[in-house]
Amino acid sequence: MLNQKKYQNLILEFFLVSTSSILFWYLTGLFDGSGFGTDMNRYFYNYQNLGFKGDFRIFSDIFAGALKDPINYVVQYGFKLIGFSFHAFILFVTFSFYKGTTYRLNILFGKRIIILQIFTVLLCSLYLRISVYTAFRNSVALAVVLFFCIQTIDEKIVSKKFYIELFFTIFATFLHLASGLLLPFLFLKKIFKKYIKLFNFIFFSIFILYSSGLIYKFGSMYSNPLFSEFKFIFRALTLSSKDGNFYEVGPTLLKSLSIILPIFIIEITKKYYTNYQKINLEPLTLFYKYISIVTMLMSNFPYNDRILMYGWLFIPVMLSLPFYVTIKYIFFPWTLKFKN
Repeated sequence: MLNQKKYQNLILEFFLVSTSSILFWYLTGLFDGSGFGTDMNRYFYNYQNLGFKGDFRIFSDIFAGALKDPINYVVQYGFKLIGFSFHAFILFVTFSFYKGTTYRLNILFGKRIIILQIFTVLLCSLYLRISVYTAFRNSVALAVVLFFCIQTIDEKIVSKKFYIELFFTIFATFLHLASGLLLPFLFLKKIFKKYIKLFNFIFFSIFILYSSGLIYKFGSMYSNPLFSEFKFIFRALTLSSKDGNFYEVGPTLLKSLSIILPIFIIEITKKYYTNYQKINLEPLTLFYKYISIVTMLMSNFPYNDRILMYGWLFIPVMLSLPFYVTIKYIFFPWTLKFKN
């Protein structure tokens, strides 16, 4: 009976993930290209020009330097070889995000809870609007991070778990260079945990400096002209008005809220979490604070929110716990029970 219930929940999850993927793909106009913006049209053009089966000269073109993140295009070429159109590839990546989100949710709770899966999938849909829909090449790397990275904190550096996570972090970095920001965290996370009070003090202090505009005000000390000689590494962060870039740098109310609200909500509800949930949530919140610190320190650079996307990636899963305890202990404390 228990196995039958688990099987039913697995079927329901697959239906939810599949239906959500197709709906997002269709409603945003990604299924036929009608919803493509300038960036997505460029990705479509590059995909179409990757060559066809047996045309292995494409590899020399990919690694010639004209395309950023060549391994990303090698992966895309692999999907094209097995018959995926660009629109079908977008659907696959979209499905990967929804499935990855429910996968991480199941780890957090140790079971499938359908009402939480619906809640998390809805939040994930909002995230897909700023990832798959607008930063597609980066989203391929983000899907790998979602499935395989930021799993635990306490594993030893020589352990099998550490090497597996290191492998997928490096792979994600080859897919998109911004993923390389995960590498320092991989080696420093145990230090962050050991000195968690200091780490939290640094996070909140930098947030105050960021929100007040002081980091932006003094950002000229490491402004983008300093990095202009390293465009291959810093890419969009080096763009200026001379390049036709008019990105609004510095803090905004929306970005400030997106950084602090998830942490604030978790802090005021964490006393209701079980030890199991706290242990599984800890890597996500620790990484979220780390990547937010990096983003806030670089807030005077254009497209710095592309870095913050790595933190936003886990918000749907992180907020599932406050949502769970709210409906279980506050709104329906006497009757509502969740079963696997």
